[in-house]
Amino acid sequence: MGSLVHLFENKSLDSLFAMFIAARKFFGQGGVKRVKHTLPPLVFCALKLASRYKHSNDEGWGPKAQKVFKFVHETITALCRTNYAEVSLKLFLQAAVVANGCGASFETIAYEFMTQAFIIYEEQVSDISTVQFSSIVTIIGTLQTLDVFTEENYDTLATKTAVYSAKLLKKPDQCRAIYRCSHLFWRPTCSKGYTNQKRVLECLQKALKIADNCVDSSLNVQLFVEILNEYLYYYENKCETIGVEYVTGMIALLNTHLSNMDANDGESNKIITYYQNSLNFIKWKTSQADERYSQIGLK
Repeated sequence: MGSLVHLFENKSLDSLFAMFIAARKFFGQGGVKRVKHTLPPLVFCALKLASRYKHSNDEGWGPKAQKVFKFVHETITALCRTNYAEVSLKLFLQAAVVANGCGASFETIAYEFMTQAFIIYEEQVSDISTVQFSSIVTIIGTLQTLDVFTEENYDTLATKTAVYSAKLLKKPDQCRAIYRCSHLFWRPTCSKGYTNQKRVLECLQKALKIADNCVDSSLNVQLFVEILNEYLYYYENKCETIGVEYVTGMIALLNTHLSNMDANDGESNKIITYYQNSLNFIKWKTSQADERYSQIGLK
């Protein structure tokens, strides 16, 4: 039945929407165990319909698309009530992406979808460690693609995501989520140019502090290498707050920790190779007569 939804078609978009409404009423009678298979396809088809309204020749497409988004909101909410929290969260994020693509007039709708995703995270996902981390990563990835928000609204969502990241149960998850959050504050290619270089540095320094507090020495060093690569990314893209001293400092820190690792350990060898690849990148950039990279101290 879930696959059948994708076969619905009609030359009239209004008639197609009426078919989706009828289908939801029918699927609602299927019970809790069936809706997880029938409602998600219906949501995706409805989101596709909203995009089709935008690209149609219908001058009144805006209000019609809004009705579709309301239908999507109601459908995902119904699914969420049946304890399918993780799927519902991802569907709200996908809905936010589609609303974002419909233009500035749909900012409020996109913001509502993101808010609902946060509410599900807080109320239904917050007690499962592995799902928490994957949900945060998905939220970060989604938020990076959205450019419909005002600076104030975007900053609110980005800051909230960073707060969630800092509250993850496991230290490695905290570290990885927080350094990923730094990308929310560095989007120079975005149409609205969301860049907050100070927040980028704050995220990386906080991630470094968390990594330093990890008890497992091999995991500790692996996180350091990951953070070094983040520093290199921002250094490469000329983020002004990430100067040569931060990259050099990370390399010095790694060299100190690597000298205390067991070189015969298989996991240690993987980390050393990972680190060496980062150093090889710096050496290659230096060989290309890039003066900025020649300033980096490798010892």
